Amino acid sequence: MPGSDDELSDWVLLHPDPDPNADYRPGFAGGRLGCLAVMRWVGWGIVTEPLPGGVLAACHPDYRDNPISC
Repeated sequence: MPGSDDELSDWVLLHPDPDPNADYRPGFAGGRLGCLAVMRWVGWGIVTEPLPGGVLAACHPDYRDNPISC
C-alpha cells in the first residue's frame, strides 16, 4: 500500500487473483485465494480479512512472534 512502507515493513501484501475464472481452477493453490494456501503451507502468518484496496497481508515466520512488527 503506497505510503505504508514504514508502518508495515515486515508484511507482504497480496492481491487475490483477479481472474474471474480463478475459483474454477483446481489444485492446492487454485482459486481466487490460492496464494493464501501457499503462504500458510510455508508457515507465514496470514490476515484473512481484506485490507483497504482488497489486499491481503502475510507476515514472514521470522517476525510472526514479534507483536511490534506483525
